[in-house]
Amino acid sequence: MIFKWNEMGNKYLKYFMIKDPRSKLKETIQKELEINHTVVLIYLDIVKLSDIEGKYGFSISNEIIKTLEDNIVSAAQSIFKLPARLIGYHRLWGDDFSVFVAWHNREEKNEQEFYHQKSILFKQQLETELNKEIILPGGEMIQLHIGFVKLESKEFNKEIYKAVKTASQMAKFDILTNEFLYHRQFFEILDKEDLQSYYQPIISLKDGVTFGWEGLIRGPEKSHFFLPHQLFEYAEKTGRSLLLESISRKKAMGRLQEWPSDAKLFINIDPRSMEDTTFLRKEALQLLENHGLSPSNIVLEITERHAITNFDRFREIIHVYRKLGYLIAVDDAGAGYSSMETIVQTYPNYIKLDMSLTRGIDFDPVRRAIVEAFVMVARKVGCKIIAEGIETENELKTLIDLGVDFGQGFLLGRPANGLCHLSGQVLSFFENHLKQDSKFHRAETGVNRVKNLTAFSPSFPPETKVKKIHQIFEENPRLDHLVIVSEDKPVGLVMKQRLYQVLGGQYGIPLYFEKNIETLMDTSPLIVDKFSTIEEVSKAAMSREPDHIYDVVIVTHEGKHIGCITVQKLLDTIAQAKLEWAAYTNPLTQLPGNILIDRELERRLLNEESFHIVYCDLDHFKHFNDTYGFDKGDQVIKRTSELIRSMVSAYGSESDFVGHIGGDDFIFITAQKDLTHMIRYITDNFIHSFQDIVPIQEYFGDACLSMSMAGIHCLPKKFKQVSQIAELSAKVKKLSKSKIGCSYASEQELLAIAK
Repeated sequence: MIFKWNEMGNKYLKYFMIKDPRSKLKETIQKELEINHTVVLIYLDIVKLSDIEGKYGFSISNEIIKTLEDNIVSAAQSIFKLPARLIGYHRLWGDDFSVFVAWHNREEKNEQEFYHQKSILFKQQLETELNKEIILPGGEMIQLHIGFVKLESKEFNKEIYKAVKTASQMAKFDILTNEFLYHRQFFEILDKEDLQSYYQPIISLKDGVTFGWEGLIRGPEKSHFFLPHQLFEYAEKTGRSLLLESISRKKAMGRLQEWPSDAKLFINIDPRSMEDTTFLRKEALQLLENHGLSPSNIVLEITERHAITNFDRFREIIHVYRKLGYLIAVDDAGAGYSSMETIVQTYPNYIKLDMSLTRGIDFDPVRRAIVEAFVMVARKVGCKIIAEGIETENELKTLIDLGVDFGQGFLLGRPANGLCHLSGQVLSFFENHLKQDSKFHRAETGVNRVKNLTAFSPSFPPETKVKKIHQIFEENPRLDHLVIVSEDKPVGLVMKQRLYQVLGGQYGIPLYFEKNIETLMDTSPLIVDKFSTIEEVSKAAMSREPDHIYDVVIVTHEGKHIGCITVQKLLDTIAQAKLEWAAYTNPLTQLPGNILIDRELERRLLNEESFHIVYCDLDHFKHFNDTYGFDKGDQVIKRTSELIRSMVSAYGSESDFVGHIGGDDFIFITAQKDLTHMIRYITDNFIHSFQDIVPIQEYFGDACLSMSMAGIHCLPKKFKQVSQIAELSAKVKKLSKSKIGCSYASEQELLAIAK
């Protein structure tokens, strides 16, 4: 029904009737919007009409609908006065009605609150009329649901559909409740895109440098929807998840003008919204280009809030993004529906570990084992691990020791409206960590430090009651020991099994429960420094009294307790090291092979050490091998390794290293500044090392067996990569081979010739 205001007579005049010509109603609404009038759709629905029909029959329910329709006009006239006008209403289906009200020159500041109050009055007026005209048996009251939404002029047909849907959802809530207010507020936030981007730093755990930021979304401050979980939970509830995500992506890229050219922006993306590539294919690419960035600056972080149901299609879409240059991350790994399958199917660039794996990892062996497994998988497939939710230094230390690449969490940086970096406290932590790691970096060629195996252990003062210690063990079934400390220094150890043995005796509990734990603790546990070698600690642990062999070993730094290590972990590590050594050493000479040689060189380059490398190559060995056979050839190779080792033993130091590159190629690394004695030792003893294998006169002729040596002096920062050393050594070795007999050439000679 349509009405027009007669300004001369100050009366509503019935203009024309609309039974169901929706096109006419739409045309009227469209005209109002075109002249910049505000049009609000009010949705009405009778509460539980089907129940009323079931109780009292169809005639009663039909009468209620008819009475409601008859009262819409009069109630609207009573509530919506100038400058408001009722421009029409329409029965949608069953007991649902849409009412359209137009305003001209409305000046209220808070529109939503104004419409809310008017809707309450409209609802109350209609309910009053309904319950006055229709009396239900038993005094049951007829109630209405009501919702409202402001219409926009763009894409009118789609807007009407969306408005009806939004208002009908709103009508499910009682208009007088907070839930109705939240619903109204949420849709207003989406309509105005009233969202703010926050950014949380992602930090390299190798050096503390900011690697990138994750773009997070926040609602209006001091609103119910400020925090993201409230926003996204409500979006899911109301079917607006994909719309919220779309707005969030645009907001996250709103600060690209501030973005460092080498930093990554992590953007969350729901698997269900991957099909919607419009923004990322067009607008985002243009934005990146405008700011001198590329898609490789963007990491699409696939959240696991919902399962991926069609992996074949999902892989195709991922391929589209990859071709555009975007990087891929799998979020919430270890906590979602199908983390491992998502990793297998997408081959991500980054795997983000859920915070449930990070929290308490410093003292939980199960979490450590799971993260170790993820790190191993990541290494094999060539991606990087990011640990979320880091909140303590002990968690951070553990993740670093496990080889996790990057970290994120409140300890490293809270979400902020700008691009924040590490706090001074955490920067100091990384500075100290780098200094210690540089000084005591594990060689991985046999000698490891126990600091890399140390796990956090709870500690308590000596005056703690035995009853309290017993309670802690009961509440934490996986905990099997506690360290007793005084002023951070360990003074005793309590093993759970031993304590239970004492308390399980006939008078154990009455005798000890109220006493201090110092009366029952082991006062002479094995205590080692964190830079002790695993071999040293293992020997010390296994030499203890039989009853204490499997007690944990307390680890300290500068005398202060930092954690413990189990004997099982020590033995497993040694066994693993032996297996690795066997796998990476030459079976003939038992010297480290190429992998261990490269690791040793990388370690020295990282520590910025000064050292010499000498590459040793047997000349004419193939001719010798062909002439005298592989048996004698193998003997020569073994004697050559013994010659180099004996030389290093005579003139080198404990830190020197000997490796077997393969075949007849060897290498030794030494910290000695002068190589004169070392080179002379080899040249003087070379012939005599083989005289019992083949007579000298038989294999020293025109094609005699000899050794060419090429020396490189590595100064701090001179080389960045091992490949640079290898490239230079090949040139120096060529110079050495041009000389007759056992010879040595250095890079200085090569440079002199070049000049």
